[in-house]
Amino acid sequence: YKPALLLKNNLSQKQKKEVKKEAKTVVAKVKKAKTVKKARPKAQSMFSPPAKAPKRTKKTKRKFGGKAGQNYNFFLKKADRLRDNESYSKAIKNYKKAAELAPRKGQPFVGMGWCAIDNGDIKKAIDYFHKAIFRESRLAEAYIGLGEGYKELGNTKKAKSYFKKYLQVAPKGPEANVAKTNLRKLK
Repeated sequence: YKPALLLKNNLSQKQKKEVKKEAKTVVAKVKKAKTVKKARPKAQSMFSPPAKAPKRTKKTKRKFGGKAGQNYNFFLKKADRLRDNESYSKAIKNYKKAAELAPRKGQPFVGMGWCAIDNGDIKKAIDYFHKAIFRESRLAEAYIGLGEGYKELGNTKKAKSYFKKYLQVAPKGPEANVAKTNLRKLK
């Protein structure tokens, strides 16, 4: 859009002034649009450094479990201690808190399963062990728990299959001898 070319044509003075005025407004709009584009922040690409993470304060720590310092590991260890002291209902509560804080972890469900076996609730224990395997399929302790649970219910076929699965997942695991002796006894 060049007003100089329009001025060369046979236009009256009034028309030439209008063209110049219009050209000035168009040029001003274009300049304004260019400055607005420059003022926008650039989008962060995958190669640019990440934005700084906010500092962890007591308030952010409290979001994940109540008091500062109470996280997944805190509740898991507390539940293990309570299970060792045969306080199964309190242990299950702490395992549930740990499971809420780390929903993809299977270890809290394994602990709940062992508590249920110790309480004599075998069907509930089997349910907990299945939940643990659903979250972590390579969690060997859950397979040994399922084997023990099905053995208690008298389902030797399923018990054998879970003891075998334990040996596939952890052939030199801490419960490998238990799984092998149970396989020998169940034949």
